[in-house]
Amino acid sequence: MSTATETKWRRRAVRRDVTFRCEVVTREWDFPVAHDATDISSLGMRLPTPASLQVGDEIYVAFELPAESDTGPRRIEAFARVARVDLEEALVGLEFVDLDRVDQAWLDDFACDLTPSLS
Repeated sequence: MSTATETKWRRRAVRRDVTFRCEVVTREWDFPVAHDATDISSLGMRLPTPASLQVGDEIYVAFELPAESDTGPRRIEAFARVARVDLEEALVGLEFVDLDRVDQAWLDDFACDLTPSLS
């Protein structure tokens, strides 16, 4: 049987190991600041950042996913909530909170086609 702590940290989606450029706007920065995200899932991403973020903070993220057709890359823009903070590694785990259905479908397909992250 799971404890409350184990249940709290159980992942709801497989993370995929990929590095990609994204823009981030936080309460500290009212303009887009470039970051390199280090993995993605259909529900969120991991982001190294020097920003002082806390669990529950909401930020804006924008990034492009490569397309499998002639339509070109798909730009995803969303608000995300900070779900985890690792102060030692200066990483935050983000959970997307407002993806529209089309963007969610693109992200689902993209995340399924990548190698799972073992970390």
